[in-house]
Amino acid sequence: MTFLTQDFYFIAAFAIIAAFTLFMVTVYAGRVWCGYACPQTIWTHLYQYVEKWVIGDRNKRIKFDKEPMSAKKAFKRSLIYFIWLVFSVITAATFVSYVAGTDYLYQSWQTIGFIPIPDWPTWVWVSMFIFTFATYANAGYMREQMCVQICPYGRFQSVMFDKDTLVVSYDYERGEPRGARKKAPILNI
Repeated sequence: MTFLTQDFYFIAAFAIIAAFTLFMVTVYAGRVWCGYACPQTIWTHLYQYVEKWVIGDRNKRIKFDKEPMSAKKAFKRSLIYFIWLVFSVITAATFVSYVAGTDYLYQSWQTIGFIPIPDWPTWVWVSMFIFTFATYANAGYMREQMCVQICPYGRFQSVMFDKDTLVVSYDYERGEPRGARKKAPILNI
């Protein structure tokens, strides 16, 4: 579908409807976008899953980080970084293929010696690098800082809350006082 300058009102109407839908869903159902649909959240959870798969649960990862460097630790870190890089390249190829086209992007290869190398113009290489780096840095290292510092939706979330908005948070009244739980006597019936 081709949109010309005089068709801009279609794009504006779509953007307004999308914004109001987002606001309405937030008012009635809480942070559905941030928790379940945002690509940053999905990629962050995917990257964390890779860490969990290679190293283990949270406690094992904390213990792993405190260990001195060894061959085993270097291998596991390298494996994690390699898998992250593969996910980042797949993401970059997906985004670049929207512009370059899948036929051109995936079928234009040349062979130098016995090594196949993509025969892409400079703009495709630069785009692949930018998208790969951005995905790797955002989901691998910045994680929730993207949501807190950069995402505009996270910035204006607080003004859209009221007393009836669903919020997943710590309930101070229910959870205090903290401490060791008392063991209840076991009843033999």
